Amino acid sequence: MGRGSPIPPMLRRKIVEQYQKGVSQRKIAKSLKLSSSTVHNIIQRFRESGTISVRKGQGRKTILDARDLRALRRHCITYRNATVMEITTWAQEYFQKTLSLNTIHRAIRRCRLKLYRSKKKPYLNMIQKRRRFLWAKAHLKWTVAKWKTVLWSDESKSEVLFGKLGRHVIRTKEDKDNPSCYQRSVQKPASLMYKRHLSTTSNSQTPNSTMAKTKELSKDTRNKIVDLHQAGKTESAIGKQLGVKKSTVGAIIRKWKTYKTTDNLPRSGAPRKISPRGVKMITRMVSKNPRTTRGDLVNDLQRAGTKVTKASISNTLRRQGLKSCSVSRVPLLKPVHVRARLKFAREHLDDPEEDWENVIWSDETKIELFGKNSTCRVWRRKNAELHPKNTIPTVKHGGGNIMLWGCFSAKGPGRLIRVKERMNGAMYREILSKNLLPSARALKMKRGWVFQHDHDPKHTARATKEWLRKKHFKVLEWPSQSPDFNPIENLWRELKIRVAQRQPQNITALEEICMEEWAKLPATVCKNLVATYRKRLTSVIANKGYITKY
Repeated sequence: MGRGSPIPPMLRRKIVEQYQKGVSQRKIAKSLKLSSSTVHNIIQRFRESGTISVRKGQGRKTILDARDLRALRRHCITYRNATVMEITTWAQEYFQKTLSLNTIHRAIRRCRLKLYRSKKKPYLNMIQKRRRFLWAKAHLKWTVAKWKTVLWSDESKSEVLFGKLGRHVIRTKEDKDNPSCYQRSVQKPASLMYKRHLSTTSNSQTPNSTMAKTKELSKDTRNKIVDLHQAGKTESAIGKQLGVKKSTVGAIIRKWKTYKTTDNLPRSGAPRKISPRGVKMITRMVSKNPRTTRGDLVNDLQRAGTKVTKASISNTLRRQGLKSCSVSRVPLLKPVHVRARLKFAREHLDDPEEDWENVIWSDETKIELFGKNSTCRVWRRKNAELHPKNTIPTVKHGGGNIMLWGCFSAKGPGRLIRVKERMNGAMYREILSKNLLPSARALKMKRGWVFQHDHDPKHTARATKEWLRKKHFKVLEWPSQSPDFNPIENLWRELKIRVAQRQPQNITALEEICMEEWAKLPATVCKNLVATYRKRLTSVIANKGYITKY
């Protein structure tokens, strides 16, 4: 079980003062938003020793001393986008000590730093910063009454049908690839631009936070612990073998010795507000419509005569194995697409791996200068999310982008070129004539190699098909709306991550870095991507033709 942060001395003093005034422990915990056990422990310590100071903890000495922690903190602040693995590698070389990932994690927490998702904020140059500062200075003395006379306005775009229907769905862990939990997306959804005015404000309430509770061990695991204990194994050995903490193993063994059972004992507390029938009702509603919100379920139960909170709904659904998860955005699949995907998967399921290694995979992609490809996590303190170093600058339309065409096979990456103009059928045929055959020769493809491209209109145009036929290129028949079939999509993601880590500042640098990182992609990565092809086809068949995790 995770250990919480220590209670500040001022808060401990408040607990003791209220206790001395005769306030009950339950009321103290509720007013200060602490657990009853924490309040009880502080009061118990005050009764026994007459002090509120924290007892000196026992245990082995930490590997990193105060000086090492200062150096680690400086490194984390200097390289805020570094991963724990990179920090661990640096620390081992710098401190000349053997350090694990967990040790570095704990040391970073001792430096009062934590890994957060970085905020995306508008990119500000020096002129914009100066103007914002002068505007704020000029309006600093405005009164509330004067601000109330302002009519606020802005434009917004609302997408129709395939837009952002909601970021979360309630599903089980295994329902990740369930089509009802997807969010369909198309390249250019129909949308409506509208403008609204606002002259009044509304107060929003922040929901109360709840402490996380660890998941209890299954009955089988508890029985295994008892069996291993009877076999003469120590608590440490049992914990290492089953991946359970030593304290948990000890508690289960003591419980078995006392009560001769590993089952949950009767617990005290108020009965659950939602009846078994109510649990079945909300579980059925969520299974039928995963986008049901907690507010909808609260209202339905209130109409049935049961008054509950949103937290009770979350706890009930969690006990049923349901959790609120982010929606996966996937291409829109019509029934004809699903049938074509299933047909393709069944026809090629038994193809040998050598056939897939003789395929050249191709596609186009767009890489933005300041887009979603940037690193999304930084090391920072709790309330420092808006510090410039902890944000990702964003500009309208991504600050510029480049369109790339590339190809690869199991033997490594082929050619990568930048498409500088709007691509049409003639330009696509020119790209193939200059790059496809040289890529095949550089990759030393076997005789009878196959070319793959998707169902983009430029690829399926009659002139393009005729050109490929005259050049005697074998083309792999491809189902529409199937990016998860194409392993080059995974290679594009790897390229974008590598480019974002180098942080290009202009379009020219972006193009150069893309070419450099593409050339550095190891052949083993390409081979491993192609080697997963049978698994891709199996997943599509198992998912009845719908989009898979690939």
